[in-house]
Amino acid sequence: ENAVISGFLSIVMKLNEAQLKAVFLALIKWVSLVAPSQQQQKQQQEQQQEEHARNKKRAKHDAGDDGSGSGSGEADKAGMIKANPERTATLLRVASALVGRLKSIFTPYLGHVTDHLVM
Repeated sequence: ENAVISGFLSIVMKLNEAQLKAVFLALIKWVSLVAPSQQQQKQQQEQQQEEHARNKKRAKHDAGDDGSGSGSGEADKAGMIKANPERTATLLRVASALVGRLKSIFTPYLGHVTDHLVM
């Protein structure tokens, strides 16, 4: 990983600011991507949750409850995509190396890193 980061820094040093931003945002996007197996697993979980919600609603309907109570918001939490922790660690190492090399030039881009970590 250190060799790749070193090579990445060599390339970045040849870029202008607009190109740096594009490359760095592509790195952020890569970190946020979910591997196909994770995506399939997420879809299966969503289908199971939808089926569970339908069954729960049917049970309430059969019991005479209209099911209009407030929800717990679990579906929203389940729908969130969590970034790959290994890729996130790589992003932090790359950002650290860029800060060390580019100093204040890279400071505006740190907001993208913190936004990603807060997701």
